[in-house]
Amino acid sequence: MDLEVYVERTRNGPCFVCAFLAGNPGYPHATVFEDADHVAFLDKWPTVPGKVLVAPKAHVEHVVRDLDEAAYGRLMLFVREIALAVEVVCGPERTYLYSLGRSGRSV
Repeated sequence: MDLEVYVERTRNGPCFVCAFLAGNPGYPHATVFEDADHVAFLDKWPTVPGKVLVAPKAHVEHVVRDLDEAAYGRLMLFVREIALAVEVVCGPERTYLYSLGRSGRSV
């Protein structure tokens, strides 16, 4: 991996979730599950086995502030469904949830 290219892409490229969902060949990921509003996909560079990323299909900059309570609740139920499935498949000692992000633009 070219670190300079990676840093440039993460700082100035499109939202990787939006690019992935749009079918941009530069942003491939393997979908685990999706519904009408959410997608779960394997991390391209996982730090642990079973690392799955979950995101709303609509571009959201600040998931807690930008989603209304009902949409946030649906997202968390989707996260729970995915986490329970990953536990069955991978048998982890524990499950962690975390949120990372950056300010960016969608494609």
